[in-house]
Amino acid sequence: MKMNSALIGINGEWQPLTKARFTADTNHGTNIDAGIDSNRFFLATGGDIGNKTVPLREQVEFEDQSD
Repeated sequence: MKMNSALIGINGEWQPLTKARFTADTNHGTNIDAGIDSNRFFLATGGDIGNKTVPLREQVEFEDQSD
């Protein structure tokens, strides 16, 4: 799996973004979903969206970082 997500660390060097945790406010709405799809993180909100992929506040991580 090859991914292009990265961020600049506090040391000024690029670091691969391999895991994420999606959170929400205290609103009791359930029309939010997040996870990994097509080798990318995604976040979807509103309408008929439901929290079906990864429960909110749980970490999601790419399993294989090899090229």
